[in-house]
Amino acid sequence: MIRMKSLFLSIPEAIERNAFYPPFVYPPVVEQGNIVAGFATADHVIEGEMNQDSQLPFYMETQAAAAYPEEMGAIRILSSNQGPASVRDTLSGVLNMPNHLIQVDTKRLAR
Repeated sequence: MIRMKSLFLSIPEAIERNAFYPPFVYPPVVEQGNIVAGFATADHVIEGEMNQDSQLPFYMETQAAAAYPEEMGAIRILSSNQGPASVRDTLSGVLNMPNHLIQVDTKRLAR
């Protein structure tokens, strides 16, 4: 049984407590060119803060999963989700397992 140490009910709360699965980095770092020179030569600079809750659904539906050990160290996950590849990649990082040993099965999501 896994005991949860903390419960986060919002994305901002998780960000504030730096609660991420590896390899995610927040804030994301994207560098190309000289940003200082870019702002200095820009015709318009808009400053402020924007909150876009999520482009992808967050808690869109009830989540459930079951994991079954497979032969040769593999694992099979039955999961209600909309992104089996994302689930596989996240589990790969959390479990420190290569992707090819993780199989995520999801029933068809639409009618």
